[in-house]
Amino acid sequence: MKVLIVDDDIAKAAAISKVLLEAGVPSTDDIAHVTNAYDASSEMRKTQFDLLILDLMIPKARLAEAEIDGGQILLRDIMARTTYLRPRHIVGLTSYDDARDRSEADFNNGLWSILKFDTKSADWIDQLTSKVRYIKSSAEAATLGQDYDYDVAFVCALAKPELEAVLALDCGWRELQRATDPTRYWVGSFTVERRTFRCVACHAAQMGMVATSAAISKVSAAFRPRLVVMTGICAGREGDIQLGDVVVVNTSWDYGSGKFHKKEGEALRFAPDPVQIALDPMLRKHAESIKANETKLDEIRRGYTKQKINSVLNVEIGAMASGAAVRADDGFFEELASAKRKVVAVEMEAYAVYATAAEMPAPRPLPLVVKSVCDFANSEKNDTYQDYAAHTSAVCALEIVKAYLGERNS
Repeated sequence: MKVLIVDDDIAKAAAISKVLLEAGVPSTDDIAHVTNAYDASSEMRKTQFDLLILDLMIPKARLAEAEIDGGQILLRDIMARTTYLRPRHIVGLTSYDDARDRSEADFNNGLWSILKFDTKSADWIDQLTSKVRYIKSSAEAATLGQDYDYDVAFVCALAKPELEAVLALDCGWRELQRATDPTRYWVGSFTVERRTFRCVACHAAQMGMVATSAAISKVSAAFRPRLVVMTGICAGREGDIQLGDVVVVNTSWDYGSGKFHKKEGEALRFAPDPVQIALDPMLRKHAESIKANETKLDEIRRGYTKQKINSVLNVEIGAMASGAAVRADDGFFEELASAKRKVVAVEMEAYAVYATAAEMPAPRPLPLVVKSVCDFANSEKNDTYQDYAAHTSAVCALEIVKAYLGERNS
C-alpha cells in the first residue's frame, strides 16, 4: 500500500504518518511526504498511490507561501490531466473551515471526503484509520478473488531466434504498449474446438536465470496467465538426442547449486546439491501424446521452410539442467550425470521458470519449458540449427498447450 501525504506542516505530517502505520500501512518506506503541489505532481507522475492525503492550504511551489486554494487547484489538476497516475483514493485534511468550504464542491464531485484536522479530537484519526483499513482489506480481497486472465504466456530468453519463432505462430499477434514497463509484449489468440484462448509473448532482458525469473514474475503479475511457457534452444547430450529434437523438461535443477570443498591432500572438488522441480503430470500427459504422434511431428518438421531438414523430428521428455554460463567443453554432460544420471539437455533458464512459477501468489501459473537441441555443448558447438530448433520448440509447445487447454475446457 502506497500513500502520499501533501502537507507543509512537518509536525502534522508526522502525526498522519503515525496514524497510517498504526492502521496497517506496512512501513515508512510506503509513505511519501511532500510539502507543495509542484513536488506532489512530480510524485504522481512516477507512482500510482493507493491513498493521497491532501492538505487544502499548501504552497503551489517550493519556497512559496501556503495558499488557501493550493490543495483545491492540485485536485482539479489531478482530475483534468491524463499525465498523472491518479491515486485510487483521495482524502482532504485541513484545520481551516474556510479552506474546507472553498474545496468541498470539488471533493464532492469526485466522491472524495474532507476530514477536519484537530489535535484535540480523535475523530480524524478514527476516520483515517477506517479508510486505510478499508483500502487494505479491499486490496487483499481482490487479490484472493483474482482468477486467471490470459490462458498462456510465452516467455523466451532471446528476441532472435526464440521469440521470433513464437511470433511466427498463427496467433494474430499485435504489440501491446505498457507505458511504465520496459518489456515489449505481444498479445494474440488461438482457437481450440471453436473456443478462443488468449496469449501473450515477451522475451527476457537477457539470457540467464535472474533475467528469466524477473520476466516470469512480471508477466505473471501483469497478465495472470494459466500457463507460463518458455520455448527456445538448448544443448543436448550427444548420443541420447539429435540436433533439432524437442526436449520437454520433465525435471529441472540449477547445476551450479552446491559447495566447493577440499580435503587435505586432495584437489578442490564441487559437491552438487540440486533442488529438482518436476513438470505438472497433466502437462506431461499431453507432451507424451505429441511424442507419440509421428504424423504431427513430421508435419512440424516439414513446416520449416528456411532450410531442408532430413532428420526425423523426435520429442524427448526428460531432465534438463540450468546454469549461469554457456558451456562448450567435451565431457560436460558426464559432470552433470553426478546429479541426474539421465540428464538429456542443458541451458540457462528452465529451472528459473519452474522455481519462479512455484513461488508466485494466486492465481499461480503452471510452468512448461519446451526447448530444442541446437548443439551438443562441446568443442564443435555452432549456430547452424538455432533457427530450426526455435521453430520446433515453439510449434510443439503450442500443440501441448492446445491439448491441455482443450481437454480442460471440454
